[in-house]
Amino acid sequence: MRHCIIEVDDYLISREHRKSLGQGYFDLKQWFKLDHLSRNLKEINEGADVIDKPQYDHSTGQENEHHKMEINRDSIVIIVGIFSFDESIRKFADLNILVDADKEVRLRREIKRNQEKRGVPEEETITRFHEVLDPTFQKHLENTGHFADIVIDNN
Repeated sequence: MRHCIIEVDDYLISREHRKSLGQGYFDLKQWFKLDHLSRNLKEINEGADVIDKPQYDHSTGQENEHHKMEINRDSIVIIVGIFSFDESIRKFADLNILVDADKEVRLRREIKRNQEKRGVPEEETITRFHEVLDPTFQKHLENTGHFADIVIDNN
């Protein structure tokens, strides 16, 4: 099945800009350009074949130049990320799927991804996971998880 994946993480503001906003870890929504993502989804919904979207680089903490993303009209568009259930995003979805996993499973996946793709040491990932990522996930899931049409247990 043809598909294209849009990662919410690509809409992150720069690490430097996030630091200037303070340590509001539990309200990370302000760290994302969800308005830009919403505009891109509106363009797709209206039949655009190409969108201009950001591409965040986790290794540098910077947004790279925007790039053109081709959208095949026969494709399923998959939006991946914790804020994909945000009202400004989910209104474009035909189906909202939550892929759920236990805390330890999510931690193991985070460690593996951060080591392989971002070069982040395991200890740093574990600390960040417990102090930031898991509490944020729990808060967001509590506030928006009920919007899922389907919940997949991915343990």
